[in-house]
Amino acid sequence: EQEKKQGTNARIIRALETIIPHWEEWLKGNMDGALGTQYESIGSRNTISQKLSDTDHLNRASLITGLVEQITYENNTAPHTIGIFGHWGIGKSNFVSLLNQKLKEKDESMMVFGEFNAWSYENTDSIHAGLTQEMMNALIEEKRSSLIEKYCRITQFNWKRRKGESIRDAFIILVLGLGLVYAPIEQKLGLGFLSLISFGLYAKSFLNMAKKLKLDAKVKKFFVKPSYTEYLGNIPDMEKDIKTMCDIRLGKDKKLVFVIEDLDRCSPANIIKTLEAVKLVLKIERVFVFLLVDETIVLAALAEHYEKLSEYQTYKDPKITARSYLSKIIQQPIRLGPPDNETLYAFLSYLWKEDSEDEKQK
Repeated sequence: EQEKKQGTNARIIRALETIIPHWEEWLKGNMDGALGTQYESIGSRNTISQKLSDTDHLNRASLITGLVEQITYENNTAPHTIGIFGHWGIGKSNFVSLLNQKLKEKDESMMVFGEFNAWSYENTDSIHAGLTQEMMNALIEEKRSSLIEKYCRITQFNWKRRKGESIRDAFIILVLGLGLVYAPIEQKLGLGFLSLISFGLYAKSFLNMAKKLKLDAKVKKFFVKPSYTEYLGNIPDMEKDIKTMCDIRLGKDKKLVFVIEDLDRCSPANIIKTLEAVKLVLKIERVFVFLLVDETIVLAALAEHYEKLSEYQTYKDPKITARSYLSKIIQQPIRLGPPDNETLYAFLSYLWKEDSEDEKQK
C-alpha cells in the first residue's frame, strides 16, 4: 500500500514538473514548448477549465447525495441558503451542475432550476433588477414547458398582481357580455327599464369618471391605514413579484434551486450590492439558494465595507463583522477542499485523455 502511494506521488510530481515550466506561456496562449501544441488563450471557450463534466471525478458523490436527500425531503419547505465555498478552479460550478443532474434524475417534475451570474450584471444600473429578472425567467421560461403553460403563468401572475383592477375589468366585461345577449330579448318583450348593455356602458363611464376625479382614493382614505409604499422605490415591488410568481409556479409540491455564481469576480462594491439583492429571495418557502463563492474574497470585501463600523463593536475587528454578516445570509456553509493525491492524479489523467481526443478530432 505504501509503495502504491509513493508511486502515485512520483507520477504526480513528474506531471507537475512537465506543466509548471510552461505555465506562463500557456496563460498567454502559446504552448510551443515540450508538449509541442498550440493552445488557445485562457479566455477561450475551448479551454479545459471551462468544461463542465457530467461525471464526478473528484469523489464528491456522497456530499451530492446528501444534498439531494435534503432538498427533496417532503417536509423540508423552509427557505434555505447554502454556501458552496472554495478557491477559483476548485470545481464549485461543476459540483452544482452534478447536483442539478442528480435532482433531475430523482424527480425532474418536482424541481425548477435557475441561475444568476453576478459578474454578467456588474455594470448594470440595478443588480436587484437583474436578479429579479433571472428569477422570473427561471419560474416562467422553463425549457420543458410548452408555450401555453408559459402564457398561463404570465396571465396568472398579472391577475394576482393587478387583482383589484382585474376584478373591475372582469365585472365590466361580464355586464357588457350579458347586455349583448339579453338586450334583444328585452326589446322584444317591450321592457321599459334600462337594458343590461346600457347598464354596462353606464357602469364603465361611471368608473372612468370616478377614476379621473379620484373618488375611490377619497373614499378609501376613511377606511384604509396610511401607506408609504410609493416612497420605497422598486425593491419591495420586486420582492412581491418574485413571491407571487413562486406561489404560482411552485405551489405546494415543487421546489426551486437557484444558483448565484461568479460573485467573487465582482468588484468589492458590487459584491456588497449582490449580497443585498440576495435578500429578495431569502424568505420564500420552497426556494433553495446556492451561493458559489471564494469566501476569502467575499469576506475581504465585507471587511472593507464595515471597517469603520467595527471600531464601535466589542472585538473591533472588521473580519469578525464580515463573518457575522455572511452567517446571516448563509445557513449552511459547505467548503470544497482540494482532492487527495490519488483523486487528483485520476482527474488529471481524465483531463489529458479528453484533451488528446479533442485534438485528434480536430
